Amino acid sequence: MRVLMGVVVLGVAALLCYGLQASKPRPVDLARTVPVAGRQGETVRGRFLAGRVDKVEFARNLKVPFDREARTLTTDGLWVVVTLELEAMRQPVVLYRRTWNGPSGLTFHESDRAPAGLPTGFMVGQASRGRLVFEIRPEAASGASLHLSRDWISRFDSELRIDLDAIPRDPAGGPDVVDTLDLSLGGDA
Repeated sequence: MRVLMGVVVLGVAALLCYGLQASKPRPVDLARTVPVAGRQGETVRGRFLAGRVDKVEFARNLKVPFDREARTLTTDGLWVVVTLELEAMRQPVVLYRRTWNGPSGLTFHESDRAPAGLPTGFMVGQASRGRLVFEIRPEAASGASLHLSRDWISRFDSELRIDLDAIPRDPAGGPDVVDTLDLSLGGDA
């Protein structure tokens, strides 16, 4: 009987230890950025950065400037062009994290195949307008959010999380996708 009681106590202790380990926050979760949520079209103000997404466009092909001519880039998914304005709030800011986050949790980083249309550094009092370009899977187009922060491990820093719910829709309810979006013309960025 003693042996059986010892096994039961040991089993309960093991389950308790596993539960404590599985439920405790990891160190990276304690030091992670603090989300500041907002919606497309409104200015979202974090601790060091403020931003507003004005427009989101989807395309199958992207025409971009290259040397003295334009080049058309293709993708197996969709190109997304996000037009936005950002400004540093308290001190100059270098923006490292620029991600498109789909509804299923898939994260897409800014494309390195298309030329950057937004600077990395921002000064206080000087709003910078530009574009971010992403290559995403089609199922990540609706219900997505844009995440912007100095770094994903900056302790207690804020991260702008802008819900992209005002995207243009086609008659079927999906995102309105054009065949080719021409960024070589400069546009309204």
